Amino acid sequence: MTPQAELLRAFVPPRTIGTDDVTSTALLEPAYDAGGDAIDHSLGDGVLHLALLDAMGHDLASGGTGAVALGASRATRRAGARWTSPPPSTRR
Repeated sequence: MTPQAELLRAFVPPRTIGTDDVTSTALLEPAYDAGGDAIDHSLGDGVLHLALLDAMGHDLASGGTGAVALGASRATRRAGARWTSPPPSTRR
C-alpha cells in the first residue's frame, strides 16, 4: 500500500452505514493506490450526507490534500453548515 493510500485509509468511514430507511455503501478502488481520492458518508437528523473528493494525483501531496479536504468537509457538516449555506462571515 502506498503512503498516500495508507494516509487516506486512516480517515475513510465504514464502508456501509444505514438505518431502516436508507443504506449507503462506498469504497475506493483500487484501494492500495487511492492517492487523493476520498469519500465520506454519514447519517444525522434524517439526512444522508455524502462527499466525494478527488485531490488530483496519486502522490503523497494529493493524499494529504484529500485528507485535509475530508477533515474540512466533516468539520463543516458537524458545525451544522450545508454546502448551500453562505459562509459564516456573510450571515446576518
